[in-house]
Amino acid sequence: MILEKSAAEKGILQMEADMFYKTEHQFVFEAIVSVMARFKACDILLLAQEMMRLDTERTVAMNGAYFVTLLSSQVASVGNFDYHLMIVKQKYLMREFIRRSSEMIEIAYDESTDPEELITDLQKLNGFMMQQMYAQERTLSMKELIPQVFEKYYQRQTRSAGNELPGISSGIDKLDFLIGGWDQSTLNVIAARPGMGKTSFILHLALQAVRKEKKALIFSLEMDAVQIGGRILQGQSGVDAGEFRLGILDDTGIRTLETVSDSLVDLPLYINDTPLQSIAQIRNVALKMKNKTGLDILFIDYLQLIDMRHKNRNYNREQEVAAVTRELKILSKELEIPIILLSQLNRSNERRDNKRPLMSDLRDSGSIEQDADTVLMLYRPFYYSRHDDDKGKMLVDLVKNRNGNSSEVWIRHNDTMTEFWV
Repeated sequence: MILEKSAAEKGILQMEADMFYKTEHQFVFEAIVSVMARFKACDILLLAQEMMRLDTERTVAMNGAYFVTLLSSQVASVGNFDYHLMIVKQKYLMREFIRRSSEMIEIAYDESTDPEELITDLQKLNGFMMQQMYAQERTLSMKELIPQVFEKYYQRQTRSAGNELPGISSGIDKLDFLIGGWDQSTLNVIAARPGMGKTSFILHLALQAVRKEKKALIFSLEMDAVQIGGRILQGQSGVDAGEFRLGILDDTGIRTLETVSDSLVDLPLYINDTPLQSIAQIRNVALKMKNKTGLDILFIDYLQLIDMRHKNRNYNREQEVAAVTRELKILSKELEIPIILLSQLNRSNERRDNKRPLMSDLRDSGSIEQDADTVLMLYRPFYYSRHDDDKGKMLVDLVKNRNGNSSEVWIRHNDTMTEFWV
């Protein structure tokens, strides 16, 4: 039996050696792949020689030439090649399902197991099965890749002609020009010291997104949902923040709130205020919403309040943060949405004459810089200088931009930091 290159392209490249149950068959498959790579075709003689080259002792022990001849004699032709591959893959998937399910049952008996983590493992198993059954081979040649690059470019060109962004708008034109909006499958970190307006800023970003009919979810790990809703309502209505907080608005103020609330109630903005959530819990909530109502962008306020307790109890704080940012990057790709992650900075900038934050000020981790597609630092000079000239100014410092240039964007805000504009 001679196996041509075209037959391999149909299925062999989607197979792996461990999909075969017997170790002898795994070894033969490895040799077939090696022969195909070297000679673009495979027959019994080439295969036997390749097995000897890869592992002479093992080939002699299993009587390699006779073994592959016997295997070949059991197949009449390669006409059913795809069907045979499908059988091998199905048997492999059933074995893997049994093995992984058994492991989860054992974990479930452990009283220290977090049910949320068990649910996450179950979802990962489901994702693995679906991917193995339906996913196409992801290794692309340049001949296959370049047309897709042009297709994506022309899609962006069409959107640009209609004054649309590739990603979700931030509502800040200069920033949108630099990053093209929040692109899908990206992790975007917004970092600042306390008092810089991180939460206010992402509320602005979230409102900009939902007003463009995008569905947004905010995980507020610090403030409760009613507080967040109050800040949104007060900010959008323009009523006095102090009077709103103290409950002393006059009838005109109340009517203003009621009028503005009518424009807010139907916005597709959702807030989850469960404190100290783990990545497993965040993932489960986001995945549920993605499947139930749809989800276009996810905000997390903020990184250091995520429950980072890891299965490996020997992890230090930096390793825990690294695990979290890595999982969030994977989640952005899994959900195919941008994730906006707030992060605290350490106190290093406050010991410098120039208080502007630097990338090195990111708290607890260098992995944030590594995993993030964009990193933005927020800085309000008035917080430190108290000069009237600095009042209402905010620097959005784009210190990392994986797909473009770094730059500075100066914007302005009102006294209550509920509105931002260039």
